[in-house]
Amino acid sequence: MNIAKPTPHQTAWLRISIASVAGIAAFTLILSTILLLALHFVPARLTNLLEFGVEQAIDREIEVGELVNVKLGLNPEFTLSSVSISNPDWAPDSNLLTIEQLFFRLNLPSVWLKGPIFIDEVRATDVKAGLLAPMNRPPNWKSQIPVSTSAVTMEDSSLTPVIIRKAVLSRGSLTYIDPDQDISVSINELNLKEPTEGESLILNLDGAVNEIPLQIMGSLGPLPALVTQKNLQLDLSVNWGELALHAKGSIKDLINLTGPDLDLELSSPHSAPLLELLGIVADDGPVHFDATITDLKPGIAVNALGRINKAQILLKANLLDPLNLDGIDASATLNGPSLKKLGSLLEIKGLPNIPYTLSIDALRQGSLLEIRQGHLSVGQGQLTIAGHLPNFPKINNWQVSLQGKHLNMGLVGLLLGRPDVPNVPYDITGELKSNQDGVELLQVNVASPHSTLNLSGQFTDNPDYLNSEIKALLSADDLNLISSAFGISQLPAVPFSTGGKVTYTKTGWQLSDAHFSADEIQIELNGSVDRLTSPINLQAEFRLETKNLAATLTNYELYTGTLPEFPIAIEGTITGQPDKLNLKDLNVISGNSRITLSGFLGDPMNPQPVDLNIGVNTADLLAFLPDLKTSLPTSLPVNTSGSMSVSGNSVSVHSLNGQFGDIQLSLSGQFNTVSPHSGSHISLDAKTANLSKALITWIETDIPLHDAQLQLEASYLHPGIKIEKLDANIMDAQFRGRLSAEDIENFTTAEGEIRLTGSSSQNLTQLLGLASTVPDEPYALHIGIQNQSDLLSIKPIDITLAGSDLQGQLTVRPGEVPTIKASLHSRLLQLPFLLPDNNQPSETTVVEAPFSDKNPDQLEPKDLLKRVIPNQPVNFSWLNQLQGTIQYQVDEIFFSESQKLAATADLSIKNGELVSNQINFDGTSLIGNVDLNIKAMKDTNKFTAFVDMQRIPLILMMGGQPSYTQDSFYRARLQTEGNSIRELAQNTNGVLAYKSSGGRLNNRGLGLILGDMVSEILSLLNPYATTDKQTMVLCSAGAISIVNGAMRLAPGLVIRTDKMDITSGGALNLHNEKIDLAFKTQSRKGIGISASKAITPYLKIGGSLASPFPVLDVKGAAVSGSAAVATAGMSILAESLWDRWIGTTKNPCDNLLGKVSKKDKKLFHELLSDQ
Repeated sequence: MNIAKPTPHQTAWLRISIASVAGIAAFTLILSTILLLALHFVPARLTNLLEFGVEQAIDREIEVGELVNVKLGLNPEFTLSSVSISNPDWAPDSNLLTIEQLFFRLNLPSVWLKGPIFIDEVRATDVKAGLLAPMNRPPNWKSQIPVSTSAVTMEDSSLTPVIIRKAVLSRGSLTYIDPDQDISVSINELNLKEPTEGESLILNLDGAVNEIPLQIMGSLGPLPALVTQKNLQLDLSVNWGELALHAKGSIKDLINLTGPDLDLELSSPHSAPLLELLGIVADDGPVHFDATITDLKPGIAVNALGRINKAQILLKANLLDPLNLDGIDASATLNGPSLKKLGSLLEIKGLPNIPYTLSIDALRQGSLLEIRQGHLSVGQGQLTIAGHLPNFPKINNWQVSLQGKHLNMGLVGLLLGRPDVPNVPYDITGELKSNQDGVELLQVNVASPHSTLNLSGQFTDNPDYLNSEIKALLSADDLNLISSAFGISQLPAVPFSTGGKVTYTKTGWQLSDAHFSADEIQIELNGSVDRLTSPINLQAEFRLETKNLAATLTNYELYTGTLPEFPIAIEGTITGQPDKLNLKDLNVISGNSRITLSGFLGDPMNPQPVDLNIGVNTADLLAFLPDLKTSLPTSLPVNTSGSMSVSGNSVSVHSLNGQFGDIQLSLSGQFNTVSPHSGSHISLDAKTANLSKALITWIETDIPLHDAQLQLEASYLHPGIKIEKLDANIMDAQFRGRLSAEDIENFTTAEGEIRLTGSSSQNLTQLLGLASTVPDEPYALHIGIQNQSDLLSIKPIDITLAGSDLQGQLTVRPGEVPTIKASLHSRLLQLPFLLPDNNQPSETTVVEAPFSDKNPDQLEPKDLLKRVIPNQPVNFSWLNQLQGTIQYQVDEIFFSESQKLAATADLSIKNGELVSNQINFDGTSLIGNVDLNIKAMKDTNKFTAFVDMQRIPLILMMGGQPSYTQDSFYRARLQTEGNSIRELAQNTNGVLAYKSSGGRLNNRGLGLILGDMVSEILSLLNPYATTDKQTMVLCSAGAISIVNGAMRLAPGLVIRTDKMDITSGGALNLHNEKIDLAFKTQSRKGIGISASKAITPYLKIGGSLASPFPVLDVKGAAVSGSAAVATAGMSILAESLWDRWIGTTKNPCDNLLGKVSKKDKKLFHELLSDQ
């Protein structure tokens, strides 16, 4: 058992006090001796000799500013100024001690005579001392004290005592700093003198401690007793602020602590200053202590009674051998009304404000320690302990019992620094005893309303307690109730049990049968720590198993996403040294799927290089990824292996090779785990023989079955990125790309290029999931990227498809609204695929479908819901996000040998508006221009267009052979607004007028080009369409007006052929897509028509665009007859229409446009001003 020692603060101040007295005396003696020996030296060298002598004695540099005065004789006197002793190099101040002026008078004969050396007088002025006691260094005064404390306390010391008869200190200060406190002492005056030879020394001190006034008065002695340490008399009074301390009495033998008769009394209305001086922060309150120390012959008796704040302390003790703290028979009691205030004294926060009592009655006699009774009462909790320890401090033959009722687990947590432990009541019983074989047996049981803890074990008397063991078993109804005791966040409220056994063997510690079980999770652990090796080796085998991983992760708040329900087991072995761990055969198993890991783990507490081998083998990786599994019908088998390493903040993957579904993958790289992950690199090579099957695992696609390969080499050096290689081969398409950017976020100082080539454009469009009529020809694309400073340049732009080409460049200047400038040029655009195919079959059968005889204005409800005009959104908000110009010139647009033209477009974008500065066409079949304006508004988009075309070949667009004339034209002015195609149609306003020259129309190809319905209508209007291969069209003209989406054919349309005239009028509502069109056909005079070629004079088209209804008057279907018009209910066309427009003119096309310009002058004036 350790002997009780003074507190660190008491020890420090005791050393300082003794060392100060001895130091001043020795310091003065050394100075005197040196000065006396130096009487014959030159005065100029006397100071240097003095400094050298003291430095050798105290192991510190000393500096004396001036030797002011020397008076020789039997009582020599010396006066010094500016004396300083240096600090160690690590101290913040250069000096430990400074004395402005020092005077001392030596009794020279006492130096030569046997007995103590007397210094008759010492006077010091303006003394400053700074004492430092840091935690990780020795105190700054160490090695400075030339005389040990034994020189003034031990009777048998071989050193001669030094006694100061009179001392005066004026104006002094002392600071003491350690990790717990800062103490500042100031001394106005200190007087120590011997009134008469042989009497006690009189002490008077006037000063302050921590700015609180301090006065010390009293006597200590006499001087012979101070030398012999026997028959000392003490009478001291200390007043420090409101605190008063009085000590009076005597002691016969201070060395052996015998014959004391001392009374001590301390009182103050406020305890805060004293507690702060001791480094304790607690509530303020009164303090009072009375103590007596008396002689027992042998031994001493100590009786103390005290009260601090409202806490009471009682101590009664008899010490037969006080020097060795043996032969102790003691009892002590501490009680108070507030455990919280006691906790503040002990620096324990959070204790409750409840009463407490702590008492102990014990006996110590040699190796015997008898705890007759120990008792702790806190609130309702009671804890008692009793024991018999015959060989203390050894544990053999111990007999100790422990019993507690209604204790609080929360208080235990607060004492252990864990305030989050819940306030759970518990009872405890325990016993430690020895059996007949000398084995110490431990049994402790802790029980609360919802949990139990059992501890049992044995401690042998073998060397180093060999074969000792301890077992623990903990079970509870709610895992969350005790989770806070271990610093774990919210856990599920489920029953659990855990436990294990630890055995100390000749090779080290061994853990066996460690387990944890809660709900559907099971953990098992066995291991050992080998203490015979250096460094030690450890081995641990573990297994974790759960029947439902998703539920386990959710319950323990480890994952909040969606996972399928599947069992999983994790098992493996860890071996090695604590800082060099190895992972052996870690297996993650679920059904037939397995992930394996093995390799070097390093030091988990101090990360160092980690090297692991990885293997994954599963029939379906998607079984573990429910978000993908639910959206895709296929599975993803994986069989791969590789290795990875971790060094510092870098994770490297080395040659991860394997099969991921239908993809053969090879991956390597390096990843910096510290944001922003600079220095990361990846190398990837992926191949598949079946791209469609490979991608269906991730996306739904109709890509044909072809092989593919992807290669990637990229690195990231924050803030830049470098893609050295991005190559892809899919079918016949080859993609090559590279990119380097110093700042990828702002895309500054970048350079790169993209190349795409292939032999089949149809394969490319099919690969991209696009429908296209582009001819199946070879293609090539080359785009360069350069970005310097604040200008991004995309150049060159070089695209070719068959004979078509596109070259140019695009620049983008960043800003709040980026500015673009595009300059594009095509030498040739081959677009013959846009014209109708005239290569029709040699024979075409016209299908004559029966007409409906119902009223075409009456549509079924299901027909009203159908729409041809899509409700697809149109979004031109991007016009607000950029500005600039776009210029495009095409030297030749090739449709056929007879159909060629050139085009020029000049567009500008500013303030959310696109304006066509110039859109011109010039060719054999077409010449004209288009004015276009698109404005992106906050809630809608506005469009305005004006079209003026000449020589437009309408016959050509219907698969015919046009004959060009200069007076053919097509003109339109339209405006609308909306956010979808349907809204744009419904809000359209404008006019359209055209006049076209004739040409030959292929009757047999119309059905293929225009559809069955149009073919059927034309066959009804033109009976020659079924027998003649071609129809000779002489001219056609039309005028259409649109008001708020209501299209009106007025005066309508007219077509003149070599055999008949066809007129049409009516309306088309773009809101509901309702049709109301009427046709009238008339044979031209002078042309004979047989009965078998009867013309259908009147025809009406009703219904909607989605469900049109051609209606014929079957009762009056004759060559002529206005009655047929009335019978069919068609009043749009009447006989007068024919008479005015067709029957009275040689050219009905010219006449129709002339009538339009007169009737609707305002609407059509701009379009027909030159007609």
